[in-house]
Amino acid sequence: MASSAITIAPLNVVNAETDESWKIKVKIVRLWKQTYTNNLAMVASIDMVLMDEQGNKIQATVKRNLFPQFEMLLLEGAVRVISNFGLASNTGKFLLTQHKCKINFYRTTVVRICTDWDSDEQQFDFMSFTDILAQKRDPIYAFDVIGEVIWCDSTKVLSTKGGQYRIKTVHLQDTQGVKLNLALWDNYADQLTTFLADEKNKDTSVILLLEFAKSGEWGIK
Repeated sequence: MASSAITIAPLNVVNAETDESWKIKVKIVRLWKQTYTNNLAMVASIDMVLMDEQGNKIQATVKRNLFPQFEMLLLEGAVRVISNFGLASNTGKFLLTQHKCKINFYRTTVVRICTDWDSDEQQFDFMSFTDILAQKRDPIYAFDVIGEVIWCDSTKVLSTKGGQYRIKTVHLQDTQGVKLNLALWDNYADQLTTFLADEKNKDTSVILLLEFAKSGEWGIK
């Protein structure tokens, strides 16, 4: 009963600096399952990027032991009202949102189905090629990019101590003629290779939209 009296808060005011019990209404704009690094066949967590009606975003995690309680309630594209969750600092070498916190689900977390969504905010956070090349965003933060594929290399296989990885180098061009180099890894490289190999796509202009991209330098000898 107590949680229902809590006012729904926009994500930009949600913080871990107070003892306040937060309640949020969000859309699950992206959901994926994270595996253990030493056992790729076993799922360790369900991870999500949540967005409120104002376009603010936050990452959230459900640990393996809580799957039976929450997995059926969490669907990509669905709107949910969530309360009684934990907050931790959003730290690391690569962050999907610029929020200071991440959400952790507890056994006491409440997830309620909601169909009330009044927002035209898009989920994408596009950066212009010019801003990417000028490094106008801290490289630890993800961004979205869209452009026309004007060239791509064949997929290469890299062998490291951690295993083998597939990489495809792609050149994109924006509507202003600015070009950008892009590296697609593993399944993403395979998806583009399969699309380009399809005969019906032979004369098609290919527009690539990549969500949660990371900027940096990469070279293959």
